[in-house]
Amino acid sequence: EKGKQWQLSLALLTCMLESRMEPDLMSYNNAMRACEKSGKWHFSLAMLAHLPADSLDPNAHSYSSALRGCVMGKQWELCVSVMSNMMAHKVKSDVNCCNAVISACAIGCCWELSVELLSQMHQRRLQPNVNSFSAVMTVFEKSRHWELGFVSFARMMAFCLQPNLVTCNAASSICEKAGRWQHGLSLFSEMQDFITEPNVITYNAMISSCEKGKQWHLGLAVLSWSLDGTLEPDVISFDSTISSCEKSEAWTWALGVLAQLQRFEIEQNEVSYSAAILACQRAVA
Repeated sequence: EKGKQWQLSLALLTCMLESRMEPDLMSYNNAMRACEKSGKWHFSLAMLAHLPADSLDPNAHSYSSALRGCVMGKQWELCVSVMSNMMAHKVKSDVNCCNAVISACAIGCCWELSVELLSQMHQRRLQPNVNSFSAVMTVFEKSRHWELGFVSFARMMAFCLQPNLVTCNAASSICEKAGRWQHGLSLFSEMQDFITEPNVITYNAMISSCEKGKQWHLGLAVLSWSLDGTLEPDVISFDSTISSCEKSEAWTWALGVLAQLQRFEIEQNEVSYSAAILACQRAVA
């Protein structure tokens, strides 16, 4: 089901139909899954629509492949439409189906729908998992409803669910955009307890959070932590740190970070130099 094997799956399915064989639901589901994993969401939807013509009733696996394909293709409206069709045909949805639609809500910033879906999961006695909360927190982050994001994180912890990297990054981004740098750093330190290794997205969110909170020295510390590990920071990591130093008139530190950026052989941009130049200008003024 990797690479171009989705084409082979479709070819085999077509061969069965042309030979007047009757593919069963599992054959269709496997072909849909291959297309979904290869990003060919339109083929997954076409097969889902064709099932009734072969006197086959799609099940949760059929809809799940179609839904995930729509998410990968950023077709959030189609995703919602598929879910509505699923409910109209009284097919019992599972957690994966609900998670896919919640993820689609992040694309369309439909935070109200994501809340409704999470509520419906409880009504249907479906236990939300960490991916459910990760998805809904991403929706709140994208739609700028940060307080609801904090509530969702607290609810997830109340369910005794272990946060994963996606959850922590969504929470870190919410802290950054909401100006809660203290909460962000607290979460950052707790990630070790969650057995979750921060990545460059986590570090960048923390550095940006410190920049907005005018905590340039903490931003430098976060950058230093990233350099101490095996992680390779990107130009955004350095740009945010230089900008943080510039805004606090710490021009010597801004130049020091710029020098580090050059030593790491990371491609510099105008943001890096402009922030460093502005820091020097403020020092002279």
